[in-house]
Amino acid sequence: MSALSSLLVQDQILTVTQVEQALQRQVIFGGDLATNLLELGLINEDILVDYIGRVVRQPVISRDVLETIDHRVVRMMPWNVVNERRVVPVRVHGNTMVVAAASPPPSGALDEVSFLLGVDIAPHLVLEFRLAMALNRYYGIRIPARLAALQRRYARDFIPDQPP
Repeated sequence: MSALSSLLVQDQILTVTQVEQALQRQVIFGGDLATNLLELGLINEDILVDYIGRVVRQPVISRDVLETIDHRVVRMMPWNVVNERRVVPVRVHGNTMVVAAASPPPSGALDEVSFLLGVDIAPHLVLEFRLAMALNRYYGIRIPARLAALQRRYARDFIPDQPP
């Protein structure tokens, strides 16, 4: 069992059977554990993202923040960088740009971006389908079908493929 699944069971958010169900689904369909848990409807997304942040010891970004990113910040990071690195710039504080990511980037993965933009990069976590929505909203990047199904379930008012 992963650290996330263990903590969810330990805190009695999920049962062992529910975690096993999600893990079996993950083996068959792929994707991360969080996506599989949401697809099965086993956990509230706010609780899930909180637990993910605790497990990986990184801050998380709420869905409300992702819906109201300043377009000046969005324009700071080029489409090709966003598409390749799968991050969305959220805000700039001083010399630090906070970016949304679905998982902690590998060490050094954002160093080139940091150098290019002249800012330090601070990754914050979001659920994979929320990141896909932000990539679509701000950069016009298509939402994969699997994540679009979650978007339709959890964010019915979102209209995909309509970048500003």
